[in-house]
Amino acid sequence: MKIIETVGEFFLVEWMWSVSWGISQAPIACFLMIIFLWLGTPLSFVRAVLSSLLVTVLSFLIFSACIMLGLAILAYTPAPVTYDYVLSGVHWESFIGFGLAGIFSLLEILFFYRIHAHTRISMMRIAMFVIMSNLIAACLTRAFLLTS
Repeated sequence: MKIIETVGEFFLVEWMWSVSWGISQAPIACFLMIIFLWLGTPLSFVRAVLSSLLVTVLSFLIFSACIMLGLAILAYTPAPVTYDYVLSGVHWESFIGFGLAGIFSLLEILFFYRIHAHTRISMMRIAMFVIMSNLIAACLTRAFLLTS
């Protein structure tokens, strides 16, 4: 039960980061993904924008829905929930940002696969673009937080 509790707390911390200090990470990743898709694939600019926006919004909504479902389940479990390990301090933003980048990358790759499975676009290239855009966005978000 401790493993499930720890994993649940990790995802809760990631979600809280995504709606607070890390709120700029998803728009930055979306913007970078538009550029990567437009320049690195045969997609038109409009299709790159629509694909990127759709995938980013869907991944955020699915992640938020899973967190809300997990909170509802935790609310009805009799086990006490402790928040001993919740990350804080300046040095943890990169860890939280990269964790969020990993979560969003996984969800976005799955959605891109579903959207573009029948096209001639290389899914390996799209996966590379998704991971690069999310990692660069995590680094930029950390840089903005350290300079402000």
